[in-house]
Amino acid sequence: MTAPEAPVIVPLALDASAAVIEAAALLLTEYKAFVEAHAEPGFRMGRLEREIAALPASACGPGSALLLAFVAGHPAGCVAVRPADDAGEGTAELKRMWVRGPRRGRGVGEELVGAAARHAREMGYRSLVLDTEPAVMAEAIRLYLRCGFAECPAYRPAGPGIRFLRRAL
Repeated sequence: MTAPEAPVIVPLALDASAAVIEAAALLLTEYKAFVEAHAEPGFRMGRLEREIAALPASACGPGSALLLAFVAGHPAGCVAVRPADDAGEGTAELKRMWVRGPRRGRGVGEELVGAAARHAREMGYRSLVLDTEPAVMAEAIRLYLRCGFAECPAYRPAGPGIRFLRRAL
């Protein structure tokens, strides 16, 4: 039995090829569909729709990045890093974490979180925060805990049941 192929992590750049931008849009659209399918009736991610339409510029702002994972040349997952203004100076927020179903449990998520942490540190951040819904994202929470995140106080207003996590860089 051979080991699964390691993902290649690529930051989305302003001069990205059409294929890379298309992969980013595909992954973010899948993430959006998943979140909306598990949210309260009527919940829509309008901001994310606008971000997808404005790729790659929307992902390449100051202190921000969108990292894409490819396995055997195929899109496997993504994660965004952006300033977390509500969480204190030197803190970035991990957003839009998504691993496609067939790639889950094969190390892609760990690679994305590790790459996001390295990228955030290179951009000058000292910590990463995130929020998630335990009822919907139990697998993701286990991943974040394995990757060094721990519970922290809420850094922004949120609905009931939202968990907040932090990791030093």
